[in-house]
Amino acid sequence: MPLEERYRRQLPLSLMSLMGNPKVKIEPAAADNLFNVGMSADPNNPALLIARGLYLMNAGRNPGEIGEIAYKLAQIAPHQRQVQRFLFVYEGWKRCGREHCSPP
Repeated sequence: MPLEERYRRQLPLSLMSLMGNPKVKIEPAAADNLFNVGMSADPNNPALLIARGLYLMNAGRNPGEIGEIAYKLAQIAPHQRQVQRFLFVYEGWKRCGREHCSPP
């Protein structure tokens, strides 16, 4: 039996709370799997897209996917404060050379 939508949506958000803990190491494949499960619940959820984008920025992975996420967020929820904040961070991340800085 698959997880209910609300639980699938919560998985990536829970992962983000663990990422700030220096005692926790998350393998990229495990993080990708959790995000895929979450996105299966709601592929247009701004919170999930932001979580995925921030994870990728912090991990220094997939700049192309981060750009796709930024574009999608700008299309589906341009007036949400969290989206505007993510787009601002993304622009700064692009300009500073990516590998030399990470988002807050």
